[in-house]
Amino acid sequence: MTIPSLINQTNRKQDAAKIKKFYSVMSQAVLLAENEYGSAEDWPVNSAIRDDEGNITDTQPDAVLEFFNKYFAPNIKTVSISKDTGGTANVIFADGSVVYLTQGNCIDMDFDTNGPKKPNQLGRDRFDFLFCNKNYNETFIGKNKYFGAYLQDSSIAQGRDYLKKRCKDSGDVCSTLLLYDDWEFKKDYPW
Repeated sequence: MTIPSLINQTNRKQDAAKIKKFYSVMSQAVLLAENEYGSAEDWPVNSAIRDDEGNITDTQPDAVLEFFNKYFAPNIKTVSISKDTGGTANVIFADGSVVYLTQGNCIDMDFDTNGPKKPNQLGRDRFDFLFCNKNYNETFIGKNKYFGAYLQDSSIAQGRDYLKKRCKDSGDVCSTLLLYDDWEFKKDYPW
């Protein structure tokens, strides 16, 4: 093996560990917050503001930060929780990873394994996760699930070949592919 190949393999293992840890920490935070606030299915998640054509015009970073600070922050160790200069809510972790929070129908959690460092692309160093209440959880995560990888249950039901193709084509279900593969970047991982 060449040095660049070994470095890439080591980086992928570190990234996989960060993604797995994020998934675990967030899943645990939901359970802990449910002890205090009741079922996550009933937590108030505002939808993004949209124009007449349905395009998102405001991802409501202040509302997302308020939600994150109430339900998740008490149970997660972070370095900082703030809005960046572009107005995106973000949470920085001690390992240098960042989760960018935006509001769609659910709270979109774009987990970046290396923060602002490049390449900043879905499937390479950024991975989609969601928190949805009862209004959208079945559509975007799965029945009786409120935090998870994007299109988790419906994509997994399609099988691994579907997950690989969709990950390569758009990157949106790469987190689901990794979940399917037990948080490991397999040799045939598309990126």
